[in-house]
Amino acid sequence: DPDDSMLTVVGTSPPRGAMGVPRDVQISVEFSEDVDPRTVTDSSFKLLVDGFTLPGTITWLENVVTFTPVSPLAPNTTYTVRVTTAVRDLEENPLALEYIWSFTTSSALSPGSFGQID
Repeated sequence: DPDDSMLTVVGTSPPRGAMGVPRDVQISVEFSEDVDPRTVTDSSFKLLVDGFTLPGTITWLENVVTFTPVSPLAPNTTYTVRVTTAVRDLEENPLALEYIWSFTTSSALSPGSFGQID
């Protein structure tokens, strides 16, 4: 019985509209099914600020994809995450709809990261 159900986003971290997000945040998306890691790339999973794509590392574990920015995010700044329909599940079913959400960072790094050199 082939799987023809569309892939959907079931959760995000940080959540949509979150405020005071730590600047050293890892951004995660939970999908309805395991994703094909070959389809999760820097063109299908983007962290954007003022229209610019920020560099980072993408990792995945089954149905959760995590984006780790290469450096701490700017303070008191709104970031947008964009996951495109190029992301597919293991049966090659695409993400049903492009998923976009935003969050805003806090003024400080998280308490555990003091002492690190920016």
